[in-house]
Amino acid sequence: ILRRSGPARLRSRPQVETEEMRPQWFDVDAVPYSEMWHDDTFWLPTFLSGQSFEAWYDYAAGGEAKNLVLESDLMPIVAATPRKQPAEGRSEISPP
Repeated sequence: ILRRSGPARLRSRPQVETEEMRPQWFDVDAVPYSEMWHDDTFWLPTFLSGQSFEAWYDYAAGGEAKNLVLESDLMPIVAATPRKQPAEGRSEISPP
């Protein structure tokens, strides 16, 4: 799986629960990685730090039941233009 990520903007539309996920907010220091997909432990801290990246993952056979990354590679992407800083009192991951 190849994942490419850059700065995200929070959307104003309501988040919808699915069979796979129930949207919730967590403090950055309390993200429940043990309840998430294994690859999230590799890329989410980089994403939350504001760094753009490209990542590659090789999963063990067994898919969702196994949920195990065998190999990964996360490569930072150097931004061509500086990022806009969040408004005072907000952070990149502040809820709307």
